[in-house]
Amino acid sequence: MIKRLKKLDKLFWFLSKKEPDFNFEKDKRVIIHQTLALGSADDVRALFKRYGAEEIRKEFQEIKRKRKIAQIAGLLL
Repeated sequence: MIKRLKKLDKLFWFLSKKEPDFNFEKDKRVIIHQTLALGSADDVRALFKRYGAEEIRKEFQEIKRKRKIAQIAGLLL
């Protein structure tokens, strides 16, 4: 876990200030998506340094699979 830095508030504005720690593995999905959506070039570089391109790619492939499963479930229900 890392202490929440004030500069991260712009990326994770929706998180409670009462929970100041991040867990890089547990919170990987939100960290990746928020950083790519709202982060600066430096934030994105740090993200790729932390997780690597392959891990970030896997995260997006997992989202795509879950969408397909939801679409199939919607057709069946």
